[in-house]
Amino acid sequence: MRKKFLILLFVLFTSIPGNLAFGNHSKTDANLQGFYRDDATARFTSSQKVTKKSLKNEIKKRKKYHKLLLEQYNASFEQKTLDLISENSLILTNLRKDLKA
Repeated sequence: MRKKFLILLFVLFTSIPGNLAFGNHSKTDANLQGFYRDDATARFTSSQKVTKKSLKNEIKKRKKYHKLLLEQYNASFEQKTLDLISENSLILTNLRKDLKA
């Protein structure tokens, strides 16, 4: 499961062209500043306080979605559905950890 998550992160960062400029001298400083500014904004928005009630509601929604995905997978056995199930499981696990904290 952890290996799949790391692969997902790797694919995510390698599939976004132009965001990371390692060894690419054609990038301007303005583009890099924009990237860092977006990163700072993302950190700011992700630090908003979340209530326990909203976490519980999100967990309920994710459980229903998970059940629906399992039914779809049992009907079709598609890899795409299996990937969605594993992603949803990771999200549910993180939500439960946040609720306990």
